[in-house]
Amino acid sequence: MLRTVYTGTPGARLVLARWDGSDWMDVPAHRGPEGKDSTVWSTTMILRADAPIIAWSQADASDNHYLFVSEWTPGERWTARLSGLHLVEGVSNVRDVRLAAGDAHSVFVAWDEPGKDERRTRLVRAYPCAAGETPAAPPKSVVERDTWPTTVGEAARQIVGTLDNESKARVRATSKDQLIQYHSRWGMGIRNSFGLWRGNQKLLESCGLGKRIHPDDCSMIIIEAVWALLQTPEPQLHRR
Repeated sequence: MLRTVYTGTPGARLVLARWDGSDWMDVPAHRGPEGKDSTVWSTTMILRADAPIIAWSQADASDNHYLFVSEWTPGERWTARLSGLHLVEGVSNVRDVRLAAGDAHSVFVAWDEPGKDERRTRLVRAYPCAAGETPAAPPKSVVERDTWPTTVGEAARQIVGTLDNESKARVRATSKDQLIQYHSRWGMGIRNSFGLWRGNQKLLESCGLGKRIHPDDCSMIIIEAVWALLQTPEPQLHRR
């Protein structure tokens, strides 16, 4: 049995136990690398020849979430098979990790990791490197906090840059007094992605004209700023 246990300090750790027929016996769980708070976010386990293989995602100091896989090997020790894997460049968010056995030397790992390529589900077959092979290096990561906008105008421009034409038209056609309909889902996305609940003080103060305001109110101000930007006709290119 594999599970995560929250301790008295922030974070969660792996806990592994085995049923011996009458009671649960603790099995030493793999200890991942020390991150911001060593929080384990998603865990899974399979057995191969009665030996556990465990996989999990864990955050580092930059709030990126990486994939780890470890196998219980002869000598009763954990051997790392994958460490710090992610496939999305920039800010990675590995979650919903799943495992499946391959042959005697490989394992399939699937996880959810949204990226700019608009794919979410990732699937890899992991196996030991053969002679002459070297492990593939993961893409470059960036600190998520470095991507957060710090002003309302910057936040609005970032959002407009990600909207497709249909979404722009929908927001543009919405009257200002009806923008509240976007507070729940769109607003939640803004609050989460721009760090309004995680310490983006500069943006909260920009929303409040120098005074830190509540994240809910800030997200609505940003939505209104996006709406205002979209009321200005976009420049048209003319061909001669």
